[in-house]
Amino acid sequence: MAKRMFVMLTVTMLFVAGLGFVKFKQIQTAIAQGAAFQPPPEAVTTTVAVREHCRPRSTSSARWRPCGA
Repeated sequence: MAKRMFVMLTVTMLFVAGLGFVKFKQIQTAIAQGAAFQPPPEAVTTTVAVREHCRPRSTSSARWRPCGA
């Protein structure tokens, strides 16, 4: 009985250690890729501002004043 328990615990510890090692290697690889990451250049756009007059767009029968009036 003690021998079966010892074998079962040994196999379980080896399995957990193997999973831990695999995750350790994955994290090391991710850190290495993160260190080599170069962000893309920042996109900058420009627009020309143009003055426009507001036109009334309401079709209601109430009196409505356009903006700026």
